[in-house]
Amino acid sequence: MTTFSTGSLDMKYAPYVCSILALVALVANPNPVAAQDGSLKFPVASPPASVPDQIGLTNVEIQYGRPGVKGRTIFGDLIPYGELWRTGANAATRITFDTAVTFGG
Repeated sequence: MTTFSTGSLDMKYAPYVCSILALVALVANPNPVAAQDGSLKFPVASPPASVPDQIGLTNVEIQYGRPGVKGRTIFGDLIPYGELWRTGANAATRITFDTAVTFGG
C-alpha cells in the first residue's frame, strides 16, 4: 500500500495551482489593456511643434504643424520653386507675442 504525505502532494501540484491562479487573475482583471480602450496613441503624420524665442523684451512663440517629409524632396519637387505654398500642416500656424507689436509700420 502506498501512502502520500500531504506535504508532498501539495508541492507536486503547486506549479499547476499557481498557473491557474495567475490565469484567473489575468482573465478577471477589470482594467482594460490600452489597445482595447482606444487610449493607444499612434504618431500623427504631421505632429504639432512650437518654437519659443525672445526678441528684445518680447517673448514670441510660433505653433505649427510640422509636415512629415517621409523621404520626399519637398522644395523643388513636391513644392515647385517660386510657387505659393502653405506653411505647416493640419491646423493653421499661430504666432503669439506677450507685448503689443506693430508690423510694417
